[in-house]
Amino acid sequence: MTDANAYLDGQALAMITGRCWPAMTASVPGFHAIPDDRVLMIGTRALDELEVGPLKDSDITTLDAAQARDSSAAVTALAARVDAVHIHLDLDAYDPSIAPANSYAAPDGLFPADVDAVLRELSGQTRISSATLASWDPAHDTDHRLRDVALDVVDLLAALARSDR
Repeated sequence: MTDANAYLDGQALAMITGRCWPAMTASVPGFHAIPDDRVLMIGTRALDELEVGPLKDSDITTLDAAQARDSSAAVTALAARVDAVHIHLDLDAYDPSIAPANSYAAPDGLFPADVDAVLRELSGQTRISSATLASWDPAHDTDHRLRDVALDVVDLLAALARSDR
């Protein structure tokens, strides 16, 4: 459990950084935990109190939406430590004024220009090796605005991948 509501979305990051399910992750051929200083969380907000302490005590860099608008230093620091990055974009990181991604959407999120700028900055400094888009419930996106934003992100990632060759 990663928060008081048993919402397990953070569990994947906990597994990747070696915080949970060590026996299970050890059974994956070639698995090794990723050091905290190789994780950059952008658009972080609405954390449960059980998430705040472990994040604060870690070497994971977290940027809220306002800080994400000037993420160059954090991206540069990350790029100096890695050869490539995996992008995991929870669509509920976007501000719900665009469209709520799901029932967990919280105010003060990212806007498309914020995400595009970070992706371009990352691509300019390191290779984007893979990406996932997650945490979208179409039942909450009744006019398909967030769907369209997500498709624009996929198009941008494809363009950045083509220019990376």
